[in-house]
Amino acid sequence: MKKLLIVGLLICCISAMTIPQASAATKLTYWTLFSGGDADFMTAMVNEFNKTHSDIYVDEAQNAWGDYYSHLLTALVGKKGPDVCIIHTSNLPAFASKNVLMPLDSAITKYKLPAKDFGVKLWAGSKYDGKQVGIPLDVHPFILYYNKDILAQAGYMKDGKPQIPTTQDEFLNFLKNIKAKTGKLPLALESNGFGGYRSWYAFFAQAGGKLMSANGQKMTINNQTGIKTLTWWSNVLKETGANKLTYDESVSLFSQGQAALLMNGVWATGSFEKQKGLNFGAMPFPSLFGGKESWGNSHNFVIPKPAKVDQDKIKATITFIDWMTANGEKWALAGHIPSRYSVLQSEKFKNLPYRPEYAAQMDNIAYLPSNIHMLEIEQIVADAIPAVYSEAKSPAQALADVEQKCNKLLK
Repeated sequence: MKKLLIVGLLICCISAMTIPQASAATKLTYWTLFSGGDADFMTAMVNEFNKTHSDIYVDEAQNAWGDYYSHLLTALVGKKGPDVCIIHTSNLPAFASKNVLMPLDSAITKYKLPAKDFGVKLWAGSKYDGKQVGIPLDVHPFILYYNKDILAQAGYMKDGKPQIPTTQDEFLNFLKNIKAKTGKLPLALESNGFGGYRSWYAFFAQAGGKLMSANGQKMTINNQTGIKTLTWWSNVLKETGANKLTYDESVSLFSQGQAALLMNGVWATGSFEKQKGLNFGAMPFPSLFGGKESWGNSHNFVIPKPAKVDQDKIKATITFIDWMTANGEKWALAGHIPSRYSVLQSEKFKNLPYRPEYAAQMDNIAYLPSNIHMLEIEQIVADAIPAVYSEAKSPAQALADVEQKCNKLLK
């Protein structure tokens, strides 16, 4: 029944035809960075919006992910950008600091966008210097996928639910028992790239760790919390054989039924649904250090500062954003968690497979700190952490290197 619902929603979205552009009183240009299945779902939503709003026409332009942000920044600085576009939460400070984004507080109030309906952390993450510069479309955190058949074989399924331990020692023993009882890889993870740092960052946040000081002037990871969590996690990956996997290898092992668990983003849900014979489930990231946090990011709608403000366009843009976020169950088909509580509580969303099981992660997101240098800092962290997993560096050495390089940026 749930699969039929997804197919029905998709057909409804794709079958929606865009209205003739000439018939709309207000036309909006909309830039996105989505690709693959994400792009298809987004385009279907835009088409449906155009069909149901005869006075507004949204012209979507899909951009290549690789050069999207450099292309967008150049356009916005030259006042030649779109009327509305997508920016990740982690990228908002870099753009907002250059004064190319319109503060949205007054427009949100004037055109009655229901701010309180959005996830609290998502909404707060879309601010810069105390002003609302983005409106979150979704949140896409790191979660835990599990193979029901493998866990059942190992004795870790009860009443259709996975029995995931909640302490560090129990979790490691749990993984060892899966390998001993099934012969399968107990855990798959992109340990040599961004997945490697994201998984550690989740545990670091659960233990109360902060990436940088509150004033954003100094890194704060080379300490007891950072070393303890990284030492434990690198040991887990080494002992389970998951310390040298690429992204594609980790996804392939899980999709082929060769791995019991996979840590990855919610964006993988759609591809696993298409994998014939894969009996899997999805849930929030495991809580092993007290907290329930996991790494996460969000796609935000932003309104670039125009050369001349057109209130009709601002109103139309808020109308578009309101509709897109209020129909978040359509975007959830791509795997992402909708940003609005009303969507999460709707029957349409609750009837979707998998998504409701991990939607609780929305209230426990460990965003990267709001900092204009976050893109460079994230890359430095993502490069350094895997060196611990491959035993090229000790946890203390890797974290010290990160602090030294990042502190130069912050100064």
